[in-house]
Amino acid sequence: MPVHNAGPYLDASIESVLTQTFTDFELVVLDDRSTDGSAGQLRDWAKRDPRIRLVESPVRLGLPRGSDRVVRESRAAVCARMDADDVSCPARLAAQWEALKANPDATLVGTLWEGIDGRGRLVRPRDRWRLTRRSSFAPFPHGSIMFRREAFEAVGGYRVACDYWEDLDLYLRMATRGRILVVPEALYRYRFHSASRLGGPIEPDEERAAELMLRCLAVRRAGGDYTPLAEQAPAGTERPFRLSPATLYHLAARRIWAGHRP
Repeated sequence: MPVHNAGPYLDASIESVLTQTFTDFELVVLDDRSTDGSAGQLRDWAKRDPRIRLVESPVRLGLPRGSDRVVRESRAAVCARMDADDVSCPARLAAQWEALKANPDATLVGTLWEGIDGRGRLVRPRDRWRLTRRSSFAPFPHGSIMFRREAFEAVGGYRVACDYWEDLDLYLRMATRGRILVVPEALYRYRFHSASRLGGPIEPDEERAAELMLRCLAVRRAGGDYTPLAEQAPAGTERPFRLSPATLYHLAARRIWAGHRP
């Protein structure tokens, strides 16, 4: 679990992991230079439960580097991701563990999800139709994944060049090493709120990253390798192309679920 300013949602997120029906795990938490008191909350939790191992970064890493660091700090052959503002249902880890055990050719398993708002109220139901419709996007959220560490290391982990869509980029590369599975039950609750990375104002860097992601996916659908395209456009450069309607839709959808007006 990488953490940066998770504030009012952090306790519920950690508690949802510690109360899993599957109990044989360590919870590796990275505090990525939080400034809202999250570090103190994490230290308190680490004192209360010996399964929690807290790592504190002296510098701000950001999501791709922070996500990579916290996986490499872990000691298990199988890792499960958890985002610091979401909630895992009690049977989540057990269901994913059984799926990986039953399918040795699988490298990663996610679960379907429900959307909740900042108060924990249900704002988006489970979308089972995503399992029957082809798409470039995963039907599961980043925080819901469990994967084999061997495959993660074989593909090089998270890539900074794919900041903003480092999760999808990881899935696509993991799929070259084995099958990707989806538990068809909503065992994860994804929180939409205005303070999240994808719930606040749309920034220019995010516009560029989203447009680049869609261009890279188009290259992949055409049978090409998008790595050169991703690596030639570092964050912070001027936008070399006009934003497409698809990009604007992609950026706006999560804001609407977070409670913003269209």
